[in-house]
Order: sequence, then C-alpha cells, then structure tokens
Amino acid sequence: MNTLKHFSLYSSAKIALIIFLALNPVATILATIQRSDIVIYRDTKYLLDSTPLEEYFTNNVGKRPEFKSKRTSLWRGYIAILEIKDGWLFVKEINQDMGRDASSGEDIWKDVTSDIFTDPDDRRFDWFSGLLVLPHGKIVKWVNFDTIPIFENYVILEISNGKSVKELRIPGQEYEAYQRKQFELFRQTDDYKKIREIRIKNGYKPENVDEYIERDVFYCSKKILIDSPPPKTETTATRQADKVKKRKP
Repeated sequence: MNTLKHFSLYSSAKIALIIFLALNPVATILATIQRSDIVIYRDTKYLLDSTPLEEYFTNNVGKRPEFKSKRTSLWRGYIAILEIKDGWLFVKEINQDMGRDASSGEDIWKDVTSDIFTDPDDRRFDWFSGLLVLPHGKIVKWVNFDTIPIFENYVILEISNGKSVKELRIPGQEYEAYQRKQFELFRQTDDYKKIREIRIKNGYKPENVDEYIERDVFYCSKKILIDSPPPKTETTATRQADKVKKRKP
C-alpha cells in the first residue's frame, strides 16, 4: 500500500527496539535496520522510533500476526499505522507482512486490523502509557560512535492511558541537552531504579549502565519531565565522540 511504500524508514534496530526491550529486556537485539511503524499526528505522518503495539501482543498471546515472510528488516512481522485522534491514540491499521510477489517483486501487505481488534472500540490504546518519539527531517549528525542519528527535529508525545497529555518539540541541535536534562530528572524516579536493575541483571556493567539509560531516556521514561528548555550540556555520547576525535592524528 502507498502509505507503507513511501514510509520505509531509516531507524537502527537498537533505536527501534528500545521500548520493546524496556518491556522485555531479555529479548535478542537484531542488527538489521528495521522498518518503522507510522503515527499520524495533526495530519502529518511521522515515523515512529518505537513499537508500542509489542506491549499489547506480549500481554495478549495469540493476537500477533503470523510472520509470513523471511525478510530480516521486519522482525515483528507487521507495520502498524497509529493515529492521534481527538487527543487519543488509536490503531488505524495493522498491515501484516506477506513477503514479496514472485513475479513483480512488489511488497505484499494484508490488513489484519479487524482480525486483531474485532471490536472497533478496542482500537484505542487505553492500556498504553509512555512517550512516543517522532523524529523528522534530515539526519544532521551521528553520535555514539556513529551508530545513532540525530534528526533535524523531534516531536515527543506523552501518552497516559491512551490519551495524549503533553507535547515537547525539540530542534535537533538541542536534542542532546534535552536528553541530558530528562535523564537527570529520570534518575530520581522508581522507574530508573527498576530499569537499571534489569539492565545490570542482563549483562550491563554497573559502572557504565547509566550511559545507556541516558541515551535511551526518552524511550524508558513514561512522562515528559522537562518543564523548561535546559542549558546546553554535554551528553555521554558527545563526550565519547570528543575523546575519539582527540585521539585521531
């Protein structure tokens, strides 16, 4: 379908899986670049850097679309189109990956929305609370040893029991400063303690686990904690990049 054809994303698997990993930290990280879900917000289509439907499928065994294709760029087997409508987050479409047509090579998608949500009223994300990160524009730079892109702009939405309650718009050049401030506040929460404990149990070293949580903080947090623009500060990622540059002749 056209919506999917024109929105095959750039998003590293590690970025795309962060929220899923926060919910299921023992999951295996796949190294292949993944196709994103799509969010329609204020009549604009954004690529989503997380997979919120995974929480639903984890808690509703048997609802996940069967993985038909063998493509490694779509480990979850579907692309969802979500929509913020009248202030609420809904599932608009769930398109199951059926592979490619043998003769034309075209992608084949099957709309399985009604199969999963037989009652249209169930399409509202009443069960979901967390942040949706919507990067858009060009990639302006790379951080974390050139593995994570920084985009021109970001929209971050806070969703509480399915309702959009707060919006944060961040220029790409200020993203890392906002990230650092969010992390400073996130460290004061119980969620931080839980995620830190889980990650250490799953092999992260205690002395550097905070570097990863800081990098992933908008995907780990359930609320926007920043009330005002933060001062520009260094992040762990930029400090590491600076060290590498200084070592180069």
